[in-house]
Amino acid sequence: MDLDESDHIYSKYRYRHIAELMTGVSQDFQEFLKTNAAAKLEKGEGENLNAAKLGELMKKIPQYNDLKEKYCMHTKLISDLFDIYKQRGLQAVGELEQTMVTGISPQGAR
Repeated sequence: MDLDESDHIYSKYRYRHIAELMTGVSQDFQEFLKTNAAAKLEKGEGENLNAAKLGELMKKIPQYNDLKEKYCMHTKLISDLFDIYKQRGLQAVGELEQTMVTGISPQGAR
C-alpha cells in the first residue's frame, strides 16, 4: 500500500503534528467503524437485511476491507514513529531547541 494523494488519510494528516495524528486517526477509525454498514455487519450489529440490501452490502465489503487495512497501516506507522521519537530522546531535543530560541526553560525559568 502506498502513501500518496489517493489515500485520504495520508492527504488529511500529512502535515500534522504527531499528537494530532495519534488522536485524529484513532477518532476517524472509530467513527468509520460506527458508521460503516459493513463494519456493523462484521460486529454482528447489522439490521435485518433483505436479500437486496445484503447483496448491496456484500459489494461494499472489498472497499470496507481496503479502508480498514489503510487505517491499520496508518496506526502502525504512527506507533512506529512515536517509538522512534521516544527512543531517540527527541522530546528533550525539542525542549532544548525551544529553550535556546525563547530563552525560557520548560519549567518557565529564564
